[in-house]
Amino acid sequence: MSAPHGSIRPITDAAFLRLRAPMRPVLEYPSVAACGAMVAAGLGITAPPVLALQLVNMAELAAVPLTRPAVARAFMGSL
Repeated sequence: MSAPHGSIRPITDAAFLRLRAPMRPVLEYPSVAACGAMVAAGLGITAPPVLALQLVNMAELAAVPLTRPAVARAFMGSL
């Protein structure tokens, strides 16, 4: 699970609350790159935002789109 101060954590916490599935993190990672390294080492799986995949060494990993539950967030950029 991402660190409590990360931008991804509130989204995952909200998804588990909507599902009424209490979740207690066993491992927390400090960055998306660290998360990718942990997954590559066999320590678990992750569901990062698609844009975060460019921050991960995908040489030993595969990305599979989630279908359920669908999780989304708004992206605010400048034009």
